[in-house]
Amino acid sequence: EEEDREFLREYRAQLEFSPGGRYIIARIMIPKWIFAAVVPAEAEQDRRKEKVRAGLKRLIQRRRDEMAAAAAAKGGGAEVRSDLLTMMLRANMEGDAVLTEDELVDQAQTFMTAGQVTTAATISFVIMEVTRDPAIRERLVKEIDPLAASILKPRAEAGALLTEDDAECKALLKQLDELPYLEAVVKEALRVYPPATLTPREALEDDYIDGVFIPKGVTVTVPMHMIMIDPTIWGPDAAKYRPERWLDPATGQLATPTKAQAMAYMPFLHGPRRCIGSRFALYEAKVAVAALFCAFVVERPDNFVEPKCTGLVPVPQNMYIRFIPRPENIAAAAIAV
Repeated sequence: EEEDREFLREYRAQLEFSPGGRYIIARIMIPKWIFAAVVPAEAEQDRRKEKVRAGLKRLIQRRRDEMAAAAAAKGGGAEVRSDLLTMMLRANMEGDAVLTEDELVDQAQTFMTAGQVTTAATISFVIMEVTRDPAIRERLVKEIDPLAASILKPRAEAGALLTEDDAECKALLKQLDELPYLEAVVKEALRVYPPATLTPREALEDDYIDGVFIPKGVTVTVPMHMIMIDPTIWGPDAAKYRPERWLDPATGQLATPTKAQAMAYMPFLHGPRRCIGSRFALYEAKVAVAALFCAFVVERPDNFVEPKCTGLVPVPQNMYIRFIPRPENIAAAAIAV
């Protein structure tokens, strides 16, 4: 339908919006109503936001109607769909803590954006950095290759949903947890290239931070990216992509970060506002990266040009990578590329 096409256009435009540093600083310091009145780009983003929210409300109502029709057709049985939106709506209808319509839209937008766009960005940055250094690529491939058949094995029919209760899914997640370098490769991409570079928080009461008075109602911006490349926490090579920083040099296993590093590592933030899909996103990225490097020789072409990273969620733009099928691994998993 035209409404759905418009929704997708507005959603894509919202994500592709790429404000500069001065814009972001001004947006933080100037009251919202003033900024939107004098900056056309901000007013346009507000318009897109409302269009996207309206589209999500239509989608939620459509899914409710589908659930009701399926339940009626089956005499109250289970619905046909098993996706995240359906599960969220079902839990909301059956649970005690019922979400409002606006809260449902907020959660749907979180899963739509954070569950797809940000993970895609992380995978792109992993590819960009791993193909930059042959030593990193060789170490990663050496670790994942023994599990190629398991990693690449098809596990469900199209449209089916695997859960952690599935035996095969549990086995795969356990195998991934036993690949420390794969985890280090993904965690380091999230550190150097976080999906969100900063986030605002409103002070609910008067407080002090490191001796600085923060009045109630003031917006405090947390610069996650700057914290995660702070040399005083991560060392003189803090801005460099180096997966080995997450490993114990003696054992090659994941090392325990210092207390400062544990608090400073915040691609998903901390506390009650921590990203609801952080664990899912980490496994999603690990599965995708492992599958790509098992199935293909991933390398930069001779004419590779360092990509620019733009967008509301920073993503490498116009990055050209060569994927050469690895027949031995593909055949072992009995799949076609």
